[in-house]
Amino acid sequence: MKKRIPIERIALGVIAVAGIIPLLAIAPGLGIILKQLGVAERLKGRTYVPTILSRLKKKGYITFEGSGEHRRVRITDAGRRYFEAKRVALLYRPQKRRWDGYWRVVVFDIPEKLRKVRTLLRDELREVGFKMLQGSVWISPDECEEYIKLLKADRRIGKYLIYFKTKDIEYGASLARIFEISES
Repeated sequence: MKKRIPIERIALGVIAVAGIIPLLAIAPGLGIILKQLGVAERLKGRTYVPTILSRLKKKGYITFEGSGEHRRVRITDAGRRYFEAKRVALLYRPQKRRWDGYWRVVVFDIPEKLRKVRTLLRDELREVGFKMLQGSVWISPDECEEYIKLLKADRRIGKYLIYFKTKDIEYGASLARIFEISES
């Protein structure tokens, strides 16, 4: 059975991309992300995004500001703490862990004017256990989708970074040895 993706957490990451985002810009971007994540069947028309936002507000992860077309969403301190908790979970994952057979890949193309952000991203990925395949391509065997969504949001690099997972990858056996996991 396929594990359900917590839509509220994805929406929180989308909201946090700029710290403040006009509500009108959220719905199209969220729809695209949800379709790419394979949860398009869970979309329920125009009421779906407001429902997600309502749940995030109830949990205290976001607040609303302004009204009408000037209405905006802001990520709260609680939303940021949730993001940090996901980061800590990756940092302190158990040494002996079960691998689900999927490789998580992060690909980014951050402009030169954001060199400092790019350097910090590489350091962050390394710190939570990713290995560099090429300068802007990183890989991990660990479940980290929520973390990457929130990382993109917190660092405001959503449009520069792509995350995906795959079972098939060239040199998979060598990668499995590097990560000390058994490739099944």
